[in-house]
Amino acid sequence: MKNKIPKDYILSPSSLNLFLKEPALWVMKQFYGIRGKGNIYCIRGKLVEDRVNQLLEGPEKYNFLEHCLKERLFENDGIEITTKDIKDFETWGNHAYMCLPKELDTHSIVSMQRHVKTKIEGLIVGGYIDYEYPECIVDLK
Repeated sequence: MKNKIPKDYILSPSSLNLFLKEPALWVMKQFYGIRGKGNIYCIRGKLVEDRVNQLLEGPEKYNFLEHCLKERLFENDGIEITTKDIKDFETWGNHAYMCLPKELDTHSIVSMQRHVKTKIEGLIVGGYIDYEYPECIVDLK
């Protein structure tokens, strides 16, 4: 659930993982801009991250289920998401939050979802860093 990555990495941990697991898909996404249709896993990642962000900001700010329904955060390529799904994603977000390194001060976050890019043989490639602290980068999986 958590990967501590040294700060000198330029690509996001997610992009590096995709390259290692499926290099052909990584090339299609990075070099040709080809994206697949959204799916339940994309929505799950978005909503789990939204829940972690809410907990970092202070959970009293809003009700997660109401927030998701109001903002229609689950609409993606006509995929049906139930209230139960959203509650499950909230639970997973709670677990992801608990996996953040306890030694890190949540108020010291430098950036969230920062876009990063680099050049590989003259081609620009990039990704996003989930949470950047002064000491390290944390990527949710």
